[in-house]
Amino acid sequence: MLISFALKPELKDLFSRINIREMVRFTKSRYLYIAEHRGIVFYLLRTGVGPGAVSQGLNSLPSSLSISRIMNVGTCGLLNDDREPGVLLMPDEIVSTWHSNVFFPDSSGIALSRVQRCVSVGKSENSEEFRENLIRKYHAQIVDMESWSILAWAYERNIPVTVVKAVSDFAGENTGFDVQNNMKLCSQNISDFLLNE
Repeated sequence: MLISFALKPELKDLFSRINIREMVRFTKSRYLYIAEHRGIVFYLLRTGVGPGAVSQGLNSLPSSLSISRIMNVGTCGLLNDDREPGVLLMPDEIVSTWHSNVFFPDSSGIALSRVQRCVSVGKSENSEEFRENLIRKYHAQIVDMESWSILAWAYERNIPVTVVKAVSDFAGENTGFDVQNNMKLCSQNISDFLLNE
């Protein structure tokens, strides 16, 4: 299994609890880790933020690497106020602001709270106008910057993808402040989920 994530703080807690066997550095923000926990070996791909970084990261993977499943984890902005920071959510569908394709992540066998739709954006803005536009135009409940691109890449290769996002902020004017305050909790909850999965 390959676990993809954008930023090291999202998995800081996980890295303190697993054994990293090997690390391959592609760029300053893009790494592939070969990890082990309780005898199970898996891969972690840190892509960096945004759709372009995701595509470059996935295309940097060695052709010899056999991937049976991708688990995309990380943080997201909440577009409605019905959940608490740190809660883990699984979207039923992923849309983007730049393409009409809709992707449906694999959620079989995982018991987490669900939301109908995640919208991936190419650029995030810390404003109420940005938030309201995503709600009105895309009817989304959460926003991220990576999941659509991961699903698009995996779809071409017939690889199932599961998407799990931790709420780090409320996708508005206070996004930066919220992310800073909630990242530790998000990291702990993602780590607990992955190690108990």
